[in-house]
Amino acid sequence: MTNIPSDLAVQIPRKFLEITTTIKEVLKEFNNKKWKPEQVLYLSVDVLQGFTCSRVQTITQTKIKGLIKACRPRLSRPKVVLSETQLTCMYNFIRKESTFDFENYHSDMLLYFNYETINKTLCKAYFTQVGAADLSVFSSTLSGRRDILLNDAIDCLGINRTSINKQDLTVLGNLACAVSSDVIRNSDPEILENLKNCKDLSDSQISAMQDLLVKGTSKYGPTSKWNQKTLDDLGILPLYFSESFWRSFTEVHYIDCTTGNITSLTISDDAFPFGYDEVQFGHCLSSTVVKDNLASLCEKIEDSAFQRIILDKLKEILPNGLSDDQVQVLKSVSRNATMAEISKWNITKPDTLAVLMNANDGEWSSAQSELIITKYLNGSNSLTGAELNLVKGPNLCSLNAIILFLFIILKNRESDALDVSKCSSEKKKALFTIANKAFPMSLARSQRTILSAFQLIETYLGQNGLQMSFQAY
Repeated sequence: MTNIPSDLAVQIPRKFLEITTTIKEVLKEFNNKKWKPEQVLYLSVDVLQGFTCSRVQTITQTKIKGLIKACRPRLSRPKVVLSETQLTCMYNFIRKESTFDFENYHSDMLLYFNYETINKTLCKAYFTQVGAADLSVFSSTLSGRRDILLNDAIDCLGINRTSINKQDLTVLGNLACAVSSDVIRNSDPEILENLKNCKDLSDSQISAMQDLLVKGTSKYGPTSKWNQKTLDDLGILPLYFSESFWRSFTEVHYIDCTTGNITSLTISDDAFPFGYDEVQFGHCLSSTVVKDNLASLCEKIEDSAFQRIILDKLKEILPNGLSDDQVQVLKSVSRNATMAEISKWNITKPDTLAVLMNANDGEWSSAQSELIITKYLNGSNSLTGAELNLVKGPNLCSLNAIILFLFIILKNRESDALDVSKCSSEKKKALFTIANKAFPMSLARSQRTILSAFQLIETYLGQNGLQMSFQAY
């Protein structure tokens, strides 16, 4: 090839133009030879990457433009990598032409087009091709064009500047590498595919990308379900993950049980759970062991973080909820349950209500106690005097349905005084009204009868509760 005279190069059949050498001196000779436009289309990537303005000065405008078009992307070969000086040189040769066939030009060269000269009806086609460009090609002098192009694309596509939908992301392509962290967080998760092509991301963009992954709404799902294939599918993105992100990820996926698997024998040891930290406790405890040893496990575990792990393991193996017998052995572990978990518990037996209302295991939030008592009542149960003694006044204060039940219940004179001092004024007034209806104090009655009625009400509300209820009333 090097020995063929330049004038004879035009006679070389196209099938022999696959030039694979990377020797610069040889490539320079190839660039200086005379080629026909149809030959240029078959020149190798190495030859095309040698394009410079000085080397094409002796070539006709037609051939130069043919050479420029020959650099366009093709599925059958690697991308022709060109520097900014080469790209701007190419742009200067064709910038005065009315270019409509954007797909016939190198996508990186299109970065230098003036948006104002492009017909608005063609801008989407233009940015579709620009979306495949490498934004890192910009020198420090022209780096500002990245933001200019993004703003022009937003204008062209009518994007609202706060989020980007999946359809527009397909057009934007690599221009998504220039969007702000807030836009990343609010956009369709498909933006992660765009970010895979970014050669550089800011700290704020990385943080937003991680937040989007943690949401679990992308096709990669929640990070707790990731495996090696997921990391492979994420492409370059894991290289951007922060140290804290990797730490939380490896705690879930790659830390093995080193302290020792927890078994029935382990749990029976008097020293258990000494020696286990939160991470090891989670990795060494299986959901099956939790289910089979629930009572003894809940008896020993007092740390709230460990208790939360127990509940998570139960949710894994019993996704539809717990039976009455299982709920009864939870003890203080139950106080770490979410409303969603409690809603799946069976609370149909008085014994279940009794253990849940045991104050020694901790307090319930108002919403939790209301849900527990309501579930008990929904199980064809009622609050008799015995149940009232279990529930106590503070937990009754949480009930929205209190007025519906107590009118009948208070007539059952088996319960002890109820401490309603923590109830709201509205609830105290309602309780007093119900108690008064259960034990009416008519002015027509004798003083002795009225005193007796007061004593009966006091039996249910307590002296402080009675006084506060009178004040509220």
